[in-house]
Amino acid sequence: MTGLAPNTEYHARVIAYTAAGSASNPDGLSHYNYGSTHGELTGLSVSAVDGETTKLNVSWAAPAHRADTYTVRGYRVQWKTGNETYSTTTRNHTTAANTTSYQITGLTADTEYTVKVTALSNLGGGSLLLDGDAAEATATTNEPAKETSESPPPQGESGPEGVGTAALAGLTVASVSGQPTQLAVSWDAVQGAARYDVRWKTGAGDYGDAQQATTNSYTITGLTANTSYTVNVAALDGDNALLAEGTASGDTAPLTGGAGSSTEDATPAVSFVIYYDPDGGAASADRYNEAVALLDDAGISYSVVRGDVQDDASSLAGVTNSIMPRFFLGDPTAADWTSKPGENNGGLRWLKEKVAELSD
Repeated sequence: MTGLAPNTEYHARVIAYTAAGSASNPDGLSHYNYGSTHGELTGLSVSAVDGETTKLNVSWAAPAHRADTYTVRGYRVQWKTGNETYSTTTRNHTTAANTTSYQITGLTADTEYTVKVTALSNLGGGSLLLDGDAAEATATTNEPAKETSESPPPQGESGPEGVGTAALAGLTVASVSGQPTQLAVSWDAVQGAARYDVRWKTGAGDYGDAQQATTNSYTITGLTANTSYTVNVAALDGDNALLAEGTASGDTAPLTGGAGSSTEDATPAVSFVIYYDPDGGAASADRYNEAVALLDDAGISYSVVRGDVQDDASSLAGVTNSIMPRFFLGDPTAADWTSKPGENNGGLRWLKEKVAELSD
């Protein structure tokens, strides 16, 4: 090399090229091996993150080296699964020089990953990977949490910790005076119980999602008037072990007629059907809760269709992208029911107007 300044330290980089003119280094970066001038990257640790299923924590120790040879400018963290090859464009991250840890996110639960950490130097324009200053380790992300109360265990079976299940004493299910869409459930308190899971169903149907109570009573709302319900109550301790369980039945009160006692003078029974998506967001939940309270206070019967039901509600109403929840007067799936938006179905404002009209 010629044309250099006197008394100046220079670092030279040599890159091998193939006959076709391509660099032989597949990642396009220069590699230096300083042999005894530095030590290996050590202390690499990869572990799952507590309470998370899609994350791994990675940490390592900076490699020992002579300060007059090079400076570590950062670290490249790469990860892969199975027999995949490491990528320099995806599944990789470069940290700062003073950072010796990184948390990988966006992974797949219960999956083994291989993680490689490589030191980068300040030589050659800051693009050097130091051969030997790399390490690999594997770890597996956590499994998804197992739900323990998706459905009530059969009465009399042992709980999750092998605790013998006793019959829940004093369980009663009774209608609520003046509230034909509610049932009052009570039972004897169970020693050691941290909570009670309350579920209910009609006929031979399936139990719905458990509603939790911390005392020995619970009022079920949103039911259908003059209907028989089966109610299951399970007492669980702080470790979700089933301590006691019981099942009882009860009927909601019938709808009461208006002024007068004859059939001709009685107010015709009305009932609403609510299409509601529990995962539809906070605003939707607020509208639903307000509607349920309104109907309960008015003593008007209603039933709820829960789930991802926006398309169903929109189709039944004959509208596009109905605001949820959607309220229907009568059964919108009945053969003789025809949608008349603003007359027999609508949103919360329509429901308020309709309830006020029915209450006059």
